[in-house]
Parts: sequence; C-alpha cells; structure tokens
Amino acid sequence: MNKAFKYFLAFLICTAPLFGEKPKGEAAVLKALCQFENSNLASHINPYFLSKLPTEKLVGILQGFKDQEGKCLNIEKVDAKNFLYTTDKSQRAMQLYLDKNEKIRGLWFGNATSYGEKLSVVKDELKKLPGKVSLSYLKNGKAEILSLNPDLPLAIEMSSSLYLLKLLSQRVKKTKLKWNSSIKLKNELKSIPGGRLYEWPNRAPVTVQTLATMLMAYSDQSAYDHIHNLVGRKALEKASSKNKPFLRTMDYHKLRGDKVVGYSKKKIKEKRDLLKALQKKSIEELSTVDSAFEIDSIGWFATTRELCQLLHSIRNEPYAGVNPGLAQRGGWEKAAFKMGRAPGVVQYSQLVIPKGSKDSFCVSITWNYSGGDMEPSKIDSLLSRILSKVK
Repeated sequence: MNKAFKYFLAFLICTAPLFGEKPKGEAAVLKALCQFENSNLASHINPYFLSKLPTEKLVGILQGFKDQEGKCLNIEKVDAKNFLYTTDKSQRAMQLYLDKNEKIRGLWFGNATSYGEKLSVVKDELKKLPGKVSLSYLKNGKAEILSLNPDLPLAIEMSSSLYLLKLLSQRVKKTKLKWNSSIKLKNELKSIPGGRLYEWPNRAPVTVQTLATMLMAYSDQSAYDHIHNLVGRKALEKASSKNKPFLRTMDYHKLRGDKVVGYSKKKIKEKRDLLKALQKKSIEELSTVDSAFEIDSIGWFATTRELCQLLHSIRNEPYAGVNPGLAQRGGWEKAAFKMGRAPGVVQYSQLVIPKGSKDSFCVSITWNYSGGDMEPSKIDSLLSRILSKVK
C-alpha cells in the first residue's frame, strides 16, 4: 500500500437505506464516496479541505482501494463519525467529518483487513520489525489465541499505569478509600511540565476517580505520581518484581536527564540511594533527553501477557472505558486502552468485549528499538487487523 493509502486509511460507513434514490446530506456524501466513479466528488467537499486533498487525489485513493480490494459494496455507520467501508474482499475503518453545509471537512481511512487474512500473517509482519517485539492476544486474561515472545519483558513506558490502577482499585475495594474520596494535589508530587494536572494549584482538591481517569485517559504524569504515592512503592514492587525500585515519572525523567548509564545493573540499594540523591536536583538542572537513551535499563518493564492480564482485571472499573483506543465507540459492549510511547518504545494494550458477550479479548503489542526511527502506525495497523477478527 502506498503512502497516500496510509494517511487516508479508515472513514465512514453507510447502511443500505442511506443509498436510496435521492439521498441527502450525510447519506449523499456516503453514496458519492462508495460510488465515486459516477459522482462529482468535488461538490461534496468543503473548499478548504478540497485545497488540501484535490478531487483527483481522493479519486486515486478510492480507485486504489477498488483495484486492490474490489468494488465498494457499502459504507455502514457505526456512530456519529465512525463508519465501516466494505468492499468485495475487505473492510476498513473510516471517519468522516462534515461542515454545517454537509460537505466533507475531514476524512480518514484505516488499513484494510482482508476477509481471508490469517492471524499468522500479522505475527509474521511483527517478526520483520527491527529491534525487539512481543505480542499477546488473550481471551479472558488467560486463554492464548496468538502470541510472539509473550513472556519477554520489554520497556512499556506509561502502560505501567496499569499496575498503579489495579492496586488503586484494590485499595478502594478493601479499605475506607472511595472513588469520591478527596485528595489534595501536592507540588512535590507533580511531574515535569505538561499534562492537565501540572497547572492545577497546590492543594487543589481532586477525587480518587479523577486521578484514575486522568491517568487512564491521558497518561497524565502528575496523576501517575500522586497515585504512586497513594498506593505506595512497596506495594507496586510486590506486584511487579521486574520493577525495583518502581519509578515515579519524575524519577524516570531525572535518571534520563542525569544521563545515568547502566542503571539496571546496579544493586537495589544503589538504585534507591541514587533516586534519593536525585530528589535534591530540580528538573531544570538536568538535560532533556529526546533519544532512546538506556531504554533497556531506565523505565518500567513488563510482558505483553502481564499487561493483558492487568487490563482484564480492571475492565469493570469506573475509569476503564474513558479511552476506547483503536476500538471504535459503538461497536463493542466495552473497550479499554492503554498506551506507552517514548523514543524507542511503542506499547499498545487494547481490550474489547463484544456486544452481547461477557468474554474479554485483549491484544497487547510492545516494540522496542533504539537503532533509529520507528513508525507507530505499523503497530496501529497490526493491532486493528487483529481486532477485526474478534467475534
């Protein structure tokens, strides 16, 4: 697939009634996209968007779909902006945005999934990526459907939040702590600039559920460090023996900023002493590291099997569904997603529960590579193709 296809992958779906005799509005746009050979597409596109995506380029993309995958049969609507573009041989996600005059102001196409594609093909493509990769596709957190190095610990960055969230949920169930309990923000527990909570004033009251939601939905690093303090480092290290000490995000940034080499090879006491010494340094004193510096040594580490088990364990918590990730809203009973991204690290963990089912399906993919540029869109595509097979 050429680059044009990659950037315009996935957008809108329409049911049979939308392709009526004289469709109007959204239905007319959908029919024009599906039957582009007999349609004046320019009349359905916002002038500004048309200047960015000329009609001939859009026709070229649609023609490419037709040449490779067969004629467009239908565009089925999933929700307000999400659709399923169906051809003779495949399906692809699609998103469509219309302006007030019901003309296209935004359009995106996802990667195609062939009806006959086997899951083993996805596994083979993962093997071709440079660096280290791991895949787990589990049913109900236990039954393995597909895997590749599922027990290989790799750097997971903010997907480590799942450990904090599970322990937080356990505390709410077993102690007097409640989701609506009020916690006061502390400047000393705020992480580096950025994130939503960083700008909030010292001692501003927030609920426990607010912290969990900020962490699950936005990977807010100040929320991470406040929850870390709430559940305790000792409990986190008991839950994840691979991570001792279990870092706060500020610890992570200071270790990188201080250019600490060989951190993972140090003894536990040396590590704790180092973190204590770094507490005295402000983040402004340290370097900003934008490379894949020491990704095998500094950070958080877990297997994809563990991440799927964690996500399954918190699937019913009140914050779980705030970020559906690559699972379109409206297509599932439940969907939950956690992501970790940093130079050299791509980690996606996606859980879905099909409509009318009690079974959960989780796909977790981790890719570590310190040798050059990475294309996270490759993981997006592979994960989406696995999700398309979930029944």
